[in-house]
Amino acid sequence: MSGCWKMRMLVVCWFVCALFACFVSWVGAASVGIYGVGEEWAGQGEGAVDRVFVVPRADVIREHTAGGREVYLSLNVFGGKEARHHFVDSVPVLASGELLPDRFGGVCPTHAGWRQNRLELLGRWARELGGPGSISGVWLDFIRYPGRWEEPQPDIPDTCYCDRCLALFQQESGVVIPADAGSTAERAGWIRQNAAYQWLMWKKEQISSFVRAARAVLDEGDGERRLKLGAFVVPWRKSDHGGALVALLGQDAADFGAAVDNLSPMVYHRMVGQPVGWVEDISRYYRDMAAGQLWPIIQAEQVPVDEFGAAVAAVSASGADGLLVYAHRFMENGQWGELAGFAPPDNLIANPRFTGADGGAAPGGDEGAAFRPDQWRVGAGGTVIDSRFLFAPESEGGGPAVGIVGGRDRQGSWSVELPACRQGSRYRFTAEFYRNDRLLNSGYPEVRIWGQSHRLNTHRMVGRFQPLFFEVVCPDQVPQREHHFAFVNNNPGVTFWMRHPRLVAHQPVERGGQEVPAQRFFPLGVYGAAADNLPAIKDIGLNSAVVGLDEAHLHACGEQGLHCLVSVPREPERLMVMLERFGGVLQTGDFSFYVNDEPGIHSFPRLQTEDIQRLLKERFPDRFTAMAIVRPQVVSHYRESADYFMLDQYPVPHMPMSWLADSLDEAAESVGGRRLMAVIQAFGGERFAESGWPRLPTFAEMNCLAFLAVIHGSRGLYFYSFPEISRSAEGREDFARVIRRLNSLRSWLALDNEETAIEVRMTSPNRFDPQGRPAVHCASKRQLGTRLLMCANTIGTTVEAAVPVAAGSALQWRDYFGSDRYYVVRDELYSQFAPYEVKVLMENR
Repeated sequence: MSGCWKMRMLVVCWFVCALFACFVSWVGAASVGIYGVGEEWAGQGEGAVDRVFVVPRADVIREHTAGGREVYLSLNVFGGKEARHHFVDSVPVLASGELLPDRFGGVCPTHAGWRQNRLELLGRWARELGGPGSISGVWLDFIRYPGRWEEPQPDIPDTCYCDRCLALFQQESGVVIPADAGSTAERAGWIRQNAAYQWLMWKKEQISSFVRAARAVLDEGDGERRLKLGAFVVPWRKSDHGGALVALLGQDAADFGAAVDNLSPMVYHRMVGQPVGWVEDISRYYRDMAAGQLWPIIQAEQVPVDEFGAAVAAVSASGADGLLVYAHRFMENGQWGELAGFAPPDNLIANPRFTGADGGAAPGGDEGAAFRPDQWRVGAGGTVIDSRFLFAPESEGGGPAVGIVGGRDRQGSWSVELPACRQGSRYRFTAEFYRNDRLLNSGYPEVRIWGQSHRLNTHRMVGRFQPLFFEVVCPDQVPQREHHFAFVNNNPGVTFWMRHPRLVAHQPVERGGQEVPAQRFFPLGVYGAAADNLPAIKDIGLNSAVVGLDEAHLHACGEQGLHCLVSVPREPERLMVMLERFGGVLQTGDFSFYVNDEPGIHSFPRLQTEDIQRLLKERFPDRFTAMAIVRPQVVSHYRESADYFMLDQYPVPHMPMSWLADSLDEAAESVGGRRLMAVIQAFGGERFAESGWPRLPTFAEMNCLAFLAVIHGSRGLYFYSFPEISRSAEGREDFARVIRRLNSLRSWLALDNEETAIEVRMTSPNRFDPQGRPAVHCASKRQLGTRLLMCANTIGTTVEAAVPVAAGSALQWRDYFGSDRYYVVRDELYSQFAPYEVKVLMENR
């Protein structure tokens, strides 16, 4: 193995296996806990509650551990007023230069004395209360800048601008505040205008660095077992309240998540004026963010029993690993019984951490392969000859992994039995996969679940583990022999690794249809635009271009009168700052937003794409957003992240033209046809040969792809890319010819295709596309009583087809781009098509 991660393939002894088994037991059990338990505990919740948060007193702790409950403490980090009694300079300073009012409480997070005070207290708890029969962990509370978020209209002040913070900011970020910015207010104003992003990121680091320091303190403890570290976090998305979570509170659980074992978003729905369904939404948001386990904490105060039960169910539905309740003193008799309803989803894959050993040598004889995880089998049922099976007890980022070196015997498979599934039910599979090389179009691992094979063609990251996911629907019938999960590698000589496999029942959240802004025009656009080539882009007949978010591009778009699809930062924090800077220009110009580029093959976090979408929609509700997608199966995962999905399959010269059409159809099943656009290949040549595109597409190929996309419902076309297709005179002329044809149909392109599918009858010997369907694809549009018929030959041979026409259509049709006439014979139009030829016919009325 090479790269930054190196697998250690070892023969693992029974001792290590037992250690792993203990760890699985520790992290795998369902958890229900109560916050604020004191001496008044009287056995409430017996059988349902197995975790309690108590005061740091040895006698109270012993009482609960003796009762079989895990005990946790909570450390107030930067909240309250205690620090002010010890350190008069710990009060945060507002941007105006005034001290933060007392009603907020709170401590400046850069105060070294208070930070040390908190870490010393944490260390003392670990030493004195962390042994056997004592606490199991500590949760960090108020791990943020000050603010009052626990109300429908939150009040979050902008802090801290004390002299210490301003000096540290300059020292640690490299930003230099001008000397003539003398007052605190002037320095704060300068930061907002010139270094807002650096300030935001620096504030986040003040919080995250404390979390990492707390982790280090617990790891250095003398206790016989590792104490868990958790964090209570504000239940906001990054995009909520104008980005206040990160910009003002400085809290980013994604940033410090790797340092904690548990995240606990405080989903107090009544306090913040939200419906109970919000509990599930926020819990799901943090489920995707949590590197470890997720234990949301719900409120009991002034919550009716049935509503409390609904909140418990919402946490279960989110996929959370545990549930906490705030607080013991508010619990009513009826609420205790509702806790028994908490049921985190079971992982149907047995032994997902690959523990245990049978002592037998795995086929292939690899070093380290003598270890065989309990319940797992190797091979696909035949004789193993050259496939090899690997095991690593540790992998980069944590946890054991199994690997396969593919062989020509096609026996590369790790498998484990699955329980029966419920017919028609949905399940979600997730795991992390690792590869050292990238074999385009063929080199992918596979997963087999209940007899269904899934090729993981989104696995594109090299040299590190990539999280992958997909949904499975239980088939109508599953033979008993297919009740298993298998990780498969049939690529000879290629090595893949897998870790953390998980298969759980999954009920997608029903949010209703996405409201897409009304489309004012049919975009004909291009990638590769720059301020200096926008005039040429306009001259060739395009009405849109993908540009960067900067002053030069925005000005050039306005100057040329072009609609521009502005590529925004993929990072919510940077986007917040850029929108503050360019918001006025974006409001007045003709702009929409390009929010991501092929997120599926990069496993880009969905929650981050949704944050970007919300930030844009908050300011520009009437502008559309779009993202490019190369694997249509991931569209459902990102359905809330954009208005339009731009399918960008580039088939020339090695893939069929119908690849783009099939991808549009598959994506339409997830989000409907009205939310799709297409990216048309307009590149190729020597620079792209190693990646599989050794030449430019011809006019016929570009024209076929463009019209095929329209036939399959595309609401806009963007070509990739203008600089590449313009490198040669032939390429530029072919491109211009395609655009002229599309522009001549501009009034038609914006119309919906007629819903009735056109069943083409092929009459030539060459008649099928690679999927066995008619080679000619057709669709029709209608306006002002006249029909337009568009047909494209998807294969590289001459064909003939009979195209049915709708009842009541004219008997004579004409070629839209020429003078040929076509006549209806027995309700069909007959036509020959050259390779990849497109024909557009209009009724002659």
